[in-house]
Amino acid sequence: MNTQINITKLSIKNFFAAHAFIKKHQLGKYYLYISVFAIALSIGMISGGVYFSSKLILSIQDFSIINSLEEWIKEYTATNVDTYLYWILFIVIEVPVLITSLLIYPTILSIISFPILDSLTEKVNNILFDKKVGPSFSMQRFGQMLFKISLPNAIKTITYSLILMPFTFIPIIGFFFMFLSMCINGYFYGYDILDNYFENWNVNVNKSKRFIQSHKTLTTTSGFGGGMLAMIPIIGSIFSPIISIVATGLTLKELNIHDEIIQP
Repeated sequence: MNTQINITKLSIKNFFAAHAFIKKHQLGKYYLYISVFAIALSIGMISGGVYFSSKLILSIQDFSIINSLEEWIKEYTATNVDTYLYWILFIVIEVPVLITSLLIYPTILSIISFPILDSLTEKVNNILFDKKVGPSFSMQRFGQMLFKISLPNAIKTITYSLILMPFTFIPIIGFFFMFLSMCINGYFYGYDILDNYFENWNVNVNKSKRFIQSHKTLTTTSGFGGGMLAMIPIIGSIFSPIISIVATGLTLKELNIHDEIIQP
């Protein structure tokens, strides 16, 4: 019987064993393929986040109520109020925006690089499950997964991250909320990875959804490590999706999930 602790330990073991598997089966080229998307997305999200939050800070500083508050404070102190106000707004606005960008990054990367990740999933299928899976990518299948799985998961990831973010700045207990946020993001990241495996096994979307939702530990641990790794700008994001897919395949193999889920 697979307990939650055993599944977690197995997922951790396979996460660290994934690179050796990639090297053994000459799958390293996928690092190069994904790097194009990862670098572009990293630069885009970081620069976009900085630009958006900077514009928002400048807009807030122009509010009449803020100007009135500044003038009132200047009557009682000689300190540079504008500088202090900017850094307060920076901490309150720009830092959370950048953290949120890091948290939702894996889900966005999975969407824009789906053809590459789908190809890798097929390769791992062929190796681990002795299943002669041919190329299955099509715009119809991509559209179905995008609107039924990936986009809803991305929206939920963003929503939960924004809700939990203010609590992560609370001393001491903030670490708990950060961990909770990472677990939630890991769940939705793992959801995408598992569903793609099941799609390659010709499991219909509804059955895949029911299985994933009833195996939350497996789903969360499948995406947790990759989600943490993806938070390392650029470098981590190149390795994260490849390692996560391979590690999840190894875990599915050891848990005999393939034989279980394809049952009528």
